[in-house]
Amino acid sequence: MNLIAHSIVGLTLASIGTVEAAETQIRVQSDPSASYFVLSLKKLKKPIVQIETRREGSSGTSFARREVNCSRMTFRYTGDAETIDELASQKLDGKFGPLVDSSIADFISRYACRSAK
Repeated sequence: MNLIAHSIVGLTLASIGTVEAAETQIRVQSDPSASYFVLSLKKLKKPIVQIETRREGSSGTSFARREVNCSRMTFRYTGDAETIDELASQKLDGKFGPLVDSSIADFISRYACRSAK
């Protein structure tokens, strides 16, 4: 691969790729009895980011994958499951909707957009 092609591939991976690879705990004030962990955060086609999370609470553990439009501050679920394997196989394709102030989705989406910059 020549230098120009290599640079283009590098730029593409930098603009559409994983932002966070390690698990990061985030605080969700609207659900204080649960713990939330970011499993992955990826930049998709600008201005869309994808965030996968794990919730641990009194009702058990669950996993969710959201896509967030950081320009419009809208989101949609693309996965929601009780196990990470179920989440990996899900491909939900709902419509983007508005964020509700101080909701769980609001805290997670705002974290995703701040972190993906």
